[in-house]
Amino acid sequence: PLTLPEMEDDWGRSGPHWYVWETDFPAAGEVVVQVRFLVDTHHASVRQGYDVNTANGFIYLLESGRPWAGQIEAGTLIVRLMDGLSLDDLEGLQPDGPLRALDQPPTLWYAFAGLEPGPGDNLLIRYGQRPDSLDMRALVTRAQAYFAALAEADPTAVDTAALFPIREPGLFEAQGMASTLVGGAMLTAIYGPPLLLILIIVVIVVVIVRRRRRRA
Repeated sequence: PLTLPEMEDDWGRSGPHWYVWETDFPAAGEVVVQVRFLVDTHHASVRQGYDVNTANGFIYLLESGRPWAGQIEAGTLIVRLMDGLSLDDLEGLQPDGPLRALDQPPTLWYAFAGLEPGPGDNLLIRYGQRPDSLDMRALVTRAQAYFAALAEADPTAVDTAALFPIREPGLFEAQGMASTLVGGAMLTAIYGPPLLLILIIVVIVVVIVRRRRRRA
C-alpha cells in the first residue's frame, strides 16, 4: 500500500483506484480475507445521458463479485454511520426495500443469499449536501478509530433491526435539460433538412398553381 507522501493531492483523479495482492485459495479450504480502506466519495455525481447532478454519496459494488462463480451463497453488508450522520440524513437508498436499520448506533444492514449480483444490486446511499472540499489527509489520521468502530458492529443485530422506510424515489436519476436539448438538436439535424426540402417544394407548387390560375 502507498503511504500518504506517495499519494497525489488530488485523490479523486490522480490517486490509485485499485490495490492488487496475491492470495492462495486451497481446494476445500477456508480463507478469510479482511480488507480495510478509506475512499473519498465527496465528489460523487449522478449521471444519466448528458445530465449530471452532483451528490454526496456512497457506493459498494456487488456486481464486481459476479465473475467469481455465479451466485454469492450468502452475504451481509453493514454500513455504520459516523461523524454525526444519522438515519434521518439519508435521502435515498438502492436497492430500496431489503435494508434494515437501527438508530443507535446508526447502522444499516443489507443481507442477501443466492444472489448473482447485477447493477440493481449495488448498494447506493445518497445523503446530505455535497461539501465543497474534503480534507482526506485528516480523515486518514483517524482511520484506526473508524476501523475499530466497524469491528464492534454486531452482525446478529440485523435480526432485531426494522426495515428501513422507502425514501423519495428518483434520487439516483439525473434531472436536467441537457439531454432534452441535445436530443432536440439531434432530431433537428436528422429530420430538419428533409422537412425543409419538403416545405420548399410545397411553397413552389403553391406559387405555380396560383400563377396558372391567374393566367386562366
